[in-house]
This record gives sequence, C-alpha cells and structure tokens, in this order.
Amino acid sequence: MFRRKHGPVPDVLVPEVPAGVTALEFLAARRMPDMTGMWVYALCDAADGRVFYAGQTANFYSRMRDHSYAFKDRFDPGQMYVVPCEDQAEADLYELLLIRRYDPECNTVGRRGELEGRLRTNGRPFKPGHHHSPKPGYLDSRQETV
Repeated sequence: MFRRKHGPVPDVLVPEVPAGVTALEFLAARRMPDMTGMWVYALCDAADGRVFYAGQTANFYSRMRDHSYAFKDRFDPGQMYVVPCEDQAEADLYELLLIRRYDPECNTVGRRGELEGRLRTNGRPFKPGHHHSPKPGYLDSRQETV
C-alpha cells in the first residue's frame, strides 16, 4: 500500500484569524455545559419521538455513553430531554413522574415500585434512635431562634 506523505496544510484549509480573536472564538466554539449534580432524563426514539427510557444519574456523560451502546439503534442525542435536580429525592420524584406519564418500554420492571417506596419514606420522620433522627437539645418548630 502507498502511504500519503505528510506535508504542509494548504492555505485554503487554514483561514486567517483576525488579530485579537482566538481560533475558538473565530470558529464560534461553545463550552460543554456543566453536567455535574443529579439529572433526570428522557430518551426519545430517533424514528418516532416516543419516550422509550427515563432515568436519573449523577454521572451524566458516562450514563449517556452506556445508553448509546445499549440502545444504539434508537439513541439520538438530539432526542434527549434533561432536567437538573437539587438532590436524590427530587430526582426520584421527577423520574417517577416521567415513568408514570410515558410508561417507557425499556425501563426495567420494578423500577416504578422502587421509586414509589423511596418517595413514601422520604416524607416520614425517622424513628426515635435512628442515626438521622434529631438529637436531644435540637430546636423544634415551637422554639424561637436568635
């Protein structure tokens, strides 16, 4: 096989960047958005736009890479919706909302029940003695604060 020799790049391929402008500015490059924290997302089918999977993640890019392999025939980054969440409880609530509304065919059986159970326990106070229950001496709603 013949190998192409590397030589200088023709000037037509390298545009002249005006002084005081970086190459990234000239090309109108954009930074990747900050995707840290909790996210809920819905993946829609590239062919018909129906939601086929709803989920949550704290590691967005890694999870999307996994889905791009698992659903390679259906995955389209342009057909993805994302919702930022404050914490795990909010992510559970939003994911359950999407699963109840769209009933995505690729979500695992039992995920809905798991989320409903976690949300029910989030609204209950901890049992006395639990490591997260208030300790004696903590303020309650009847006490004044300074």
